[in-house]
Amino acid sequence: MKKKAQKKAESLGMSLSNILNAYLRKFLRVKEVDFVEEELVPTPYLEKILRESKKDMEKGYVSPTFSDPDDFIKWLNDPNAKYANGDPVRRK
Repeated sequence: MKKKAQKKAESLGMSLSNILNAYLRKFLRVKEVDFVEEELVPTPYLEKILRESKKDMEKGYVSPTFSDPDDFIKWLNDPNAKYANGDPVRRK
């Protein structure tokens, strides 16, 4: 990563040291960390399972609400468990 950053800095006519020092001066001045992130794009597979999940949620194929974690564990292990919509849980 360092070598790539050095090459990129050189292509801009600067040293990596100059860039890092400028960033550190800004950090000290504004007391914030600013990371520029690339836009994340979901894969076709992720888009597919998100669509399926949304359909399931709309149909009520979600767990009931639990206030006690132990009750949730019991529901997970119950062969007769039902979704929030009352349908039996589909076991795979």
